[in-house]
Amino acid sequence: MNLVITTLELKPDALTEFTTTFERDVPQVLGQYPSWRGAELSFDPGNGVACAVGYWADPDQMRDCLESPEHGAVMGKLMPLVAGAPDVKITEVVTHIGALAANPAGA
Repeated sequence: MNLVITTLELKPDALTEFTTTFERDVPQVLGQYPSWRGAELSFDPGNGVACAVGYWADPDQMRDCLESPEHGAVMGKLMPLVAGAPDVKITEVVTHIGALAANPAGA
């Protein structure tokens, strides 16, 4: 399992629109890839920072998606709501603990 972890500072009052766009557009684009396992969006109201985490079973499909024009289009909708450059990290999961461990495929 691989993760794409994106941390971004949202512009003031942008959380609702960012969340709506994320919930509507991310599944449409990423869901076209069989190895996409889902995504989460969290937000820290204390500092205005959001963290999006995408779960992928196949790193090649993950890279294909991140380089696709469709992914670029979604980012084009989200970036006007962001105060600075996003910090993107790609990692590999080495262990699961808890509920995710019982169902790592997200089925």
